[in-house]
Amino acid sequence: MRLKRAPVYLRRLIRALYIPAAVNCPLLIWLAFQLLRPDSGIFFRTMVTAAVLLGVWAAWIYLNIVPWPREEFASRRLTIMEGGRHLCRLALYGMAVQALGMWFGYPGLKALLERAGENAPLGSHPGLFLWGNCIYAVILLFLLMWNGILRMFFTSRRLRLGMRALMLLAMWVPGVNLLVLCYAMRKVHAEYDFECYKESVRLVRRESELCRTRYPLVMVHGVGFRDLRYFNYWGRIPRELTRYGATVYYGNQEAFATVEQNAGDILKVVQRVARETGCGKVNMIAHSKGGLDSRYAISRLGAAPWVASLTTVCTPHRGCRFVDRACRLPEWLYRGVARVFDWGFGRFGDAHPDFY
Repeated sequence: MRLKRAPVYLRRLIRALYIPAAVNCPLLIWLAFQLLRPDSGIFFRTMVTAAVLLGVWAAWIYLNIVPWPREEFASRRLTIMEGGRHLCRLALYGMAVQALGMWFGYPGLKALLERAGENAPLGSHPGLFLWGNCIYAVILLFLLMWNGILRMFFTSRRLRLGMRALMLLAMWVPGVNLLVLCYAMRKVHAEYDFECYKESVRLVRRESELCRTRYPLVMVHGVGFRDLRYFNYWGRIPRELTRYGATVYYGNQEAFATVEQNAGDILKVVQRVARETGCGKVNMIAHSKGGLDSRYAISRLGAAPWVASLTTVCTPHRGCRFVDRACRLPEWLYRGVARVFDWGFGRFGDAHPDFY
C-alpha cells in the first residue's frame, strides 16, 4: 500500500530546518557531542555523533540525487527541471540563513566554545573552528546551487540558447548572476506549470475523444515533401489527433509531380480509405500545394462524392509570387534547376517529378 505523503507545509518546514542544520554539520556534531553526559563514555558519544553525521549526509545525498517534487502530471524531465529550481531556492535560502547566523549567532557561539575550554577539543580554537564550519557551509550550498542550475540548464526547453549563454557569462559577475538566476528560475517554473496544465488537458481530451470525427481524416502534404514513416511532414499533429480519437491517413502523393498527377493519386487514396473504413467519405486537411492537388481532385476528377470537407492551410489559391519571379529566370537556368530537382526527387521515390 502506498504511504500517504506529509502535508506540503510540513515538508517545507522540515526542509527549512534541515538546510541550516546540514550545512552546519561540524557545529551540529560538536553540540551533540557536548550535550551528551560526560559519564556516558567516549565510545557511546562517538557513536551518537557518527549517527548524526551519517543521518545528515544520507538526507543530503537523497536531496541532491532524487528528482522532486513528484506531481501527477509531470514527466521525468519536468520533475528534474522543477527540482533544479527548488534546489536553487533552497541554496539561496541557506545562504541567507548562513549570513544571518554568522552576523548574529557566531559571537555567542564563539563565547560558548571558549567557555567549553579543555572539555571540548574543538573549542580550543573557536575562531578557527567557526571559520572552518563557515567554509564547509558555503561549499555545500554552492554545490547544491550548481546541482539545481545544471538541472535547469540541461532540461528546460524555454531557456533558449541566448539565455543559456547569458547564464554562463553572468555567473562570474556578483549581483548580476543572482538576477539572471532568478529570471531563469521564473522561466523554468512557468514552463513547469504550463506543461503540467497541458498534460492535464490532454488527459481530459483523451477521455472525451475530443477529435473523433464522423469521417476519417486524410492529411495531404505540400510541395517538396513525401509522407515518410520516420519523418512526419505534419510533426506532432497526427499523433495528437490520434491520441484524442481521430483516425488519420495520408495523401501519399509525390513531392514534385504536377497538380493533375497528384490529384489522381489523392483520388485513389480517398476512395480506398472510404471503402476500408466503411464511412463512405473522408475529411481532408491539406497544406500549401496539397490544397491545390486536393481541390483539383474534387472539382475535376470526381472525388466530391467521397469528400465530406476540405480544409486548406496556407494554400496559394490566388497564385504565388515566388513562382511568378522564378518564371522570369532565363529559360536555360530554369530548366537546369528543374532537372536537378527532378533527378533528386526521382531518387526519393517520385515516379513523375516535374519541377518545371
